[in-house]
Amino acid sequence: MKRVPRGEPNFKVEIQHGKRTATELYASSSEANVARHLRQRVDAGLIVSFTIEPYDFAAWKKKARSETAKAIWAKRRKEAYDFDAHRPIWGAMKDYLRVLFHGKCAYCDAKFETVAWGDVEHYRPKKKVTDENGDPIDHPGYYWLAYDLDNLLPSCQLCNQAKGKANRFPLRDETKRLSKPSRSDRLNTEEPLLFNAYLHEPTAHLEFVPGKNDKAFGTVRGIDDIGTTTEAVYDLNREPLIEARRKEQNSARARIKEALILEDPGVISQLMRDCLEGRAEFSAAVLSEINAYLARMRLKLDPLDCAP
Repeated sequence: MKRVPRGEPNFKVEIQHGKRTATELYASSSEANVARHLRQRVDAGLIVSFTIEPYDFAAWKKKARSETAKAIWAKRRKEAYDFDAHRPIWGAMKDYLRVLFHGKCAYCDAKFETVAWGDVEHYRPKKKVTDENGDPIDHPGYYWLAYDLDNLLPSCQLCNQAKGKANRFPLRDETKRLSKPSRSDRLNTEEPLLFNAYLHEPTAHLEFVPGKNDKAFGTVRGIDDIGTTTEAVYDLNREPLIEARRKEQNSARARIKEALILEDPGVISQLMRDCLEGRAEFSAAVLSEINAYLARMRLKLDPLDCAP
């Protein structure tokens, strides 16, 4: 889990692995950078081949703006608008969000790609809104943001669907909730109580408990109202998540111990880079484990050596 700067996808990649093909969208300064990353995957035997071509994000934005206008017009006329019929518009961004978040859920930080397709989640719900407890709020939904890329995040089904976030979107002050289109900067006045990976640093709101014979090992604690609400809404302390975090944290600690014995600090630096860049599963929890272990050993690692 980390704050993720969002760009605009400008390269489309068709990947061949076995008899199957997959599409990925990248935002990159050059085709060469995308190709370098893909060649590493080929060399590692993860994929067979790939092709790269420009992606017309402007065309996607034009379609998104057109449908946004139709949704707004329908609401003003009190007519029904079928979001499901236009699901492919936001669905097209899944190929970008998967790449941007390294195949992980933007909330629990687990890799969903291994066993599921994952969801394109609307941070602000598009059809209706409920409070933190799932109780309905008199609100039409943030229909004007249904096709806004800043409102789209990748999510696992457990964090997103019925027993997870669903239509929950609590605010610190309900009187500040917007119910119709306005300038984008006015959204900042709402003060949502849910973590947003485009805006928030996770460690500013959540504490990831490291090991050392603590029953709370592998759990997440809110350290402010955003963190506490986020933990509750996404159920970040469900048992399978705790077990998965512990597994990754234990693995990181074991790798550090071995690296220290072998006097190979490069291993630790690479592990920290994978966390800082968001590639590692449960990256914030693993980074917490690394920092706690190094502190117990009274060791320091220059952050500049691990900077993305």
